[in-house]
Amino acid sequence: MTTPLHLEGEGSVVSQNANDPMVWAMPINLSTTQAPSEGAEIAVLGRSVYVVWQEGSPSEVYFRKSTDGGWTWQERKNISQTTEMTSQQPSIAADSNAIYVVWSENVGNYDIYFSKSTNGGDNWSPPKAIANTPEESIDPVVAVDSGGRIHVLLEEVSPDTNKRTISHSRSDDGGENWSHLSKISISDLLDCLRPSLTVDGKDYLHAVWYVEDVVGTYVHYRKSVDGGESWDPSGEDVDISKDIVEVASHPDIAADGGNNIYVVWNTCEICGSGNNYVVHYRKSQDSGDGWLIPGNSALANTYQPDPIYHFPLPRVVTNSEGDVFVFWQDGEGGNYAILLSSSKDGGASWSSPSIVVSSPDTDTERVAVAIDADDIIHIIWQQRVSGEWDVFYSRSFPFSIFLPITFKNY
Repeated sequence: MTTPLHLEGEGSVVSQNANDPMVWAMPINLSTTQAPSEGAEIAVLGRSVYVVWQEGSPSEVYFRKSTDGGWTWQERKNISQTTEMTSQQPSIAADSNAIYVVWSENVGNYDIYFSKSTNGGDNWSPPKAIANTPEESIDPVVAVDSGGRIHVLLEEVSPDTNKRTISHSRSDDGGENWSHLSKISISDLLDCLRPSLTVDGKDYLHAVWYVEDVVGTYVHYRKSVDGGESWDPSGEDVDISKDIVEVASHPDIAADGGNNIYVVWNTCEICGSGNNYVVHYRKSQDSGDGWLIPGNSALANTYQPDPIYHFPLPRVVTNSEGDVFVFWQDGEGGNYAILLSSSKDGGASWSSPSIVVSSPDTDTERVAVAIDADDIIHIIWQQRVSGEWDVFYSRSFPFSIFLPITFKNY
């Protein structure tokens, strides 16, 4: 861990760690409201940056965009428009046709709602329910492939057993119509939670989630090479964490321009008797057919002062050069900070963790990250301002010095 030095007048700090050469722009408060704003997600397209989050109580889904690479931001918009219902857990994706947002909405039971914008976020289609099942549908994630097909993964909660499964739905016509939900997690005896989804350069879908049983929690994986019509391997999930650890949760997944797939997750190191968590990773070099067992999959040790409600929650992205970047939250300094480790050799070795975002007065949590075609990294996170969560944004510079972010007067 690095010890940052304050730069007076800049509102930021400089790190003496040369392993992660990166400069970060000063943070921008995107939500700027007295209502709690949290659960933000981010997507990029060209020089446009799109952010969604949930805000208020009951919460609604808000959207804000930048068209100049994150330097200036247009006014935020309420896209759920349901002031008397809880709209939460938004996810966002974008292509040259539209911006797509899904979220979970309480309409008696939770269903997944969808809205899109075909003019860069200026106007949005009326929200549409896409699950329409007796089960509660929560925790959606959305992705779009090169053919414009929109894919959604979600958790379905059985009203009979309260067990959770992972299901997929697809739209081939821009969100007008959706396929029936298709369950992709295999076992009905396990709770399946927190899906993550990515689309690679061949339009293969790669999905991860974690499962709970009486022994432990494990990260499971499946892929589809035909747009979600079928999922491999047939008849089973691939457990990509069990031969490494027995308590794995909250995975995230990314694909590079070739055949490499990266998965990160957090692991409880001393469960029930301590606060130590470890960020782990695993890699496939053949589009998910096989998974390498690294000599040491532990990317970083973390400290969580409140381990019941806080996890590292790692997020992973990869750039056009094949470099891999992993962000997570850590509470070792007292307040939670956002940390980064990177690999320039496809995950064979990793830089020492470096502080990207921190504040001496409050927590900075729940980072989300996207990377654009120019390899600029865009990050968002939530941070308390006057006792309530706000959503903040920053972006990297292609320079050769690392400047993590701290706060003086927020």
